[in-house]
Amino acid sequence: MENRYGVDVDYFINKMASIMGDLENYTPKELARSLARLANTTSSEVLQEAEFRPTFEPVLTPEGFSLVPSRMTLDLEAMGRLVAMTGDSMEEEDFGECTLWVGETVDDDGERFYGLNASLTDYPEEGALPIIEFQGPVL
Repeated sequence: MENRYGVDVDYFINKMASIMGDLENYTPKELARSLARLANTTSSEVLQEAEFRPTFEPVLTPEGFSLVPSRMTLDLEAMGRLVAMTGDSMEEEDFGECTLWVGETVDDDGERFYGLNASLTDYPEEGALPIIEFQGPVL
């Protein structure tokens, strides 16, 4: 039998009776899981509301650092600005999209570089160009 909102009342009466009949044996997590499954069956949208989402502590960053995406992609126009900053002049068809990323690279001489790097998006296997070096995070 469905109620006027389309909820299958018999289903939930049976499920709730099963839970209630064994309630003294549920751990808090088991009970929460069982009730969450019922809530999800009824309306998964409700579980996305702020009240039911976990709260997270803000991530603290060391002084002098900023949180940035581990990868950033430059479009053709932004790549042109990057090229212009280096003093090189190129025609539009001579370069493509570039991916910026933060991390460590090792050059052909074994020198390690940590900072902002650039790779051609279509040809990442060709390696990376270090853009700005900075000290890596202290763990």
